[in-house]
Amino acid sequence: MKFAAVPVLALYISLVSAQDEPQRHLGQGAECKKNRDCCPCDTGSKDSLYCNPDKHSKTGYRCTKKDPKHSWCANNRGQCGDWDHLN
Repeated sequence: MKFAAVPVLALYISLVSAQDEPQRHLGQGAECKKNRDCCPCDTGSKDSLYCNPDKHSKTGYRCTKKDPKHSWCANNRGQCGDWDHLN
């Protein structure tokens, strides 16, 4: 019976490690390191946010508006969105 626990434990570990990295949902102008740090959609407009180079930021990057625009943002104005559903 104790041998049955080993495959279950291995399956659990593989599922936990396979999850996407967390999203921070930062707004426009926030310092970031990667796109997943920013809200995919600017909550004040229908524009999309990306983590873009910024020489005045401590991280070297900042969440700013940029194309391509996600159609989800245009249809759900005021919502941050979720990178996992947009990609």
